[in-house]
Amino acid sequence: KELKAACSTCTECGLHKKRHNVVFGSGNPNARILFVNDFPNYIDDKYGVPMLGDDGRIFNAMLSTFGITRNQDMPDECEIFVANAVMCHPGRGREGQILEPSKRTINTCKHWLEETIYAIDPIVVVAMGKAASISLVGSGAVTQNIGSLHIVDIPGVFKPIRVPVVVIPNPAFLVRDNNNDSNGYSAWTKWTLQELYRQ
Repeated sequence: KELKAACSTCTECGLHKKRHNVVFGSGNPNARILFVNDFPNYIDDKYGVPMLGDDGRIFNAMLSTFGITRNQDMPDECEIFVANAVMCHPGRGREGQILEPSKRTINTCKHWLEETIYAIDPIVVVAMGKAASISLVGSGAVTQNIGSLHIVDIPGVFKPIRVPVVVIPNPAFLVRDNNNDSNGYSAWTKWTLQELYRQ
């Protein structure tokens, strides 16, 4: 709670000027699995909760294939935790397109994500999309990182912790491409995580 309160007043980058809420994260603070979204959509920004709207619908459908129920009305009452690589909505361009956060912005916000992961200490982190991949895995083509397992050192107050990180596509890509194949996305994600688990 202290970390969330500190993050809620962050002014470390220019995104704070247009945000409605810092979307820190929600879920079980003792979660074994931590999902990292790229950045909040406009609905997340309005309510201060990650993975709402169409993105959340697809995400929740994927979770259900694992037998995990995530109620958007009570997102904290869940087995998992959902965080953001960038915790403020990046806004829209002149033509209405969603702007992607710069690498500089991602790196500025990185310490908040690292502190969240360190506090929860999950057994695995699932990075969903480009910004999440850049923040946790680093440089390299995101498409090359998708479906692969990385061991990442997360700095903390005492000694660093080592956390397995797997990169998957962000559910938002289905929404942006008008692709309604949420069942296919869920099946692929489940298969990928199961194969990595066997390793």
